[in-house]
Amino acid sequence: MRLRKATGFWGADEEAIYRATEEAAIADVIAVAKDFMFATKIEKKLDPKEANRWRGILARRLHFEGNEPTTAFMMCNGANRRERLAAIGDVDQQRKFLDAVIVQGTLQSFVEEAFALYWEVEVTKVEGAKGWSLEILRRIHEHMKLLPDQHTRAGVWVVRRRRRQARCP
Repeated sequence: MRLRKATGFWGADEEAIYRATEEAAIADVIAVAKDFMFATKIEKKLDPKEANRWRGILARRLHFEGNEPTTAFMMCNGANRRERLAAIGDVDQQRKFLDAVIVQGTLQSFVEEAFALYWEVEVTKVEGAKGWSLEILRRIHEHMKLLPDQHTRAGVWVVRRRRRQARCP
């Protein structure tokens, strides 16, 4: 397993770790991502910015080559999620990734977070309110994808809704 050897031989040589991650067999990438202790060991050898990039590379490979959107999203968890997503690729690739988490994900919290990131909205629950089910979130997601992009991400639909409400007696 070349990816495991890369951290042992090269220490904190970030480029060697990135290269090994990019070139490793997808089965090795999946195994490393699912081995929390080993992934943490690699992260500790890197500075935080480099660790974010490494996790993003893992997430990209896990999703696009390994069809593992939930494991890939787990690699993006943390305070620096945006930096980790940036390592996945451009905005279109990030949206494809987040779309897969929303459509295929089984963990409610991951689907909600992916939905919030995809649509650039806040998905929080008010105390006492019931959360949306996975089915409802997926339906909203699919319907919003039918709207023009500039309407769903620029807040136009929110502004229009507020104006309509303001006019109602």
